[in-house]
Amino acid sequence: MAWLLWLSMVVVVSAGPPAAAAETRGASYLRALEEALAGVDRPADRQGWAATSCAFVIQDGFDVVSIALTAAGTLWDTMSAAERNAFVAAVRLRALAACRQELVLRGRTRFEILRIRETSSGVSLTVRCSHEDGSEKVVTWRLRPGGAWGWLAQDLILDGGSMAGMLRAEVERLAARPGADAASIASALAGRATNR
Repeated sequence: MAWLLWLSMVVVVSAGPPAAAAETRGASYLRALEEALAGVDRPADRQGWAATSCAFVIQDGFDVVSIALTAAGTLWDTMSAAERNAFVAAVRLRALAACRQELVLRGRTRFEILRIRETSSGVSLTVRCSHEDGSEKVVTWRLRPGGAWGWLAQDLILDGGSMAGMLRAEVERLAARPGADAASIASALAGRATNR
């Protein structure tokens, strides 16, 4: 899944009427992403660099527990603490795998902020991503206050599809299998991450 679209980013804030506070918050999140990637030494192996960069991005810029809770749906309430930890770890692996794939395959990405608006829980940040390979995507980050950067992504919307929503649909398919339980679902999610 093409969730995460970062590599050597340039942030361009477009002219428009968003409130100054919301604009500052959204732009500050993208600057933190840019700095996280720029601060990593680039080895000759681009995959190694992408893996290291993504580890920083997911750790500091994403609310993986919130994404996992949304993805699990009603299954979350049936899980033990150990099963919840395993499920969150599986979701983190999936996010890392998608990030690495995007960083490796798409190359340099230029960000242009299209819209920033206040939400009940934080900020919604919509960005056009123009990739070195000639492709473009529009991505919306749903951010809440918190974390090392001051903001954490609770979800990403790409081409109308929610990252948490896509994971939830996958969890529901896995849960429908005979004999499925929380442990087997988390294991399947993690396995798909390592096979990407």
